[in-house]
Amino acid sequence: MQGNERWSHERGASLVSVLILLALLSGITVVFLYANRDHVQTASNDVELAKSRSIATSAIDWTLFELASPEARTGRQRGLVKSCTIDGWFVFIELEDEAGKIDLNADPGDQLLSLLLTSYSEPEALSARDRILDFRDGDSDPRPYGAEADDYDLEALPFGIKNGLFSSINDLDQVAGLPPEMVQSLLADVTVHNRGGRMQLNQASARVQQALSETGNANQTIPAAITGRVFTVKAHVLKPSSSRISLRVIAEFMTENAHPIIHEWNTERTPTWIDETLENEEFLPCIASIGDF
Repeated sequence: MQGNERWSHERGASLVSVLILLALLSGITVVFLYANRDHVQTASNDVELAKSRSIATSAIDWTLFELASPEARTGRQRGLVKSCTIDGWFVFIELEDEAGKIDLNADPGDQLLSLLLTSYSEPEALSARDRILDFRDGDSDPRPYGAEADDYDLEALPFGIKNGLFSSINDLDQVAGLPPEMVQSLLADVTVHNRGGRMQLNQASARVQQALSETGNANQTIPAAITGRVFTVKAHVLKPSSSRISLRVIAEFMTENAHPIIHEWNTERTPTWIDETLENEEFLPCIASIGDF
């Protein structure tokens, strides 16, 4: 009897061990499947992002190909030039002529001040204008509301004053004393690629037109084939509840039918108006509208 009892206890202990082992294996399996699910989801997201980037790049290339012809540049207005769908993706292409923007390197300050006064008080506008000009010029004498090297040192900024031309509009982030929201409000209406600083009001935004229409220093027309014609092309590609991407390219067309010079190629935040457009517009397949530019 004692032997049977001991054998029974050993069987019970073995059964408990087996159950514990099975529980551990089940737990490991659940963790593995959960982790694997995350890897699969990550891989799927990477594939979707790669697809959106490929479509956006193709949209940019197509637009630059079309712009190589001077006829395509004649009378071209800024704004949305195409919206369509391809394989479930929504595609939006925007075009901006840099001649419709204020050049940070060419403007002596009056155009920039007029632009700032459309959104800010006079003291705020004067301060921003002077700080931008001090950042650009090569001297160490601050303007009445500006900032020079000593001011940058006092604010312990991680970068110093440039004392040189702006390389990109994103250099505005490095101007001491400019609030981030002011920088964001300027980016759409300023450039470093307006050759000669000549303004073309019919290519400008409503804000720039408001600021400069009465200054008398804005040209009205620029020949389509002019040397150094520069455009910004933006491609926004998205799929609802999935991946999205926005590419921004600045390209210069030097001669007729020549390959453009690419000055900048960046990603940027997809604008909010895209989602609103999805709800209120019908879209043709991109292949069906490829000739519409």
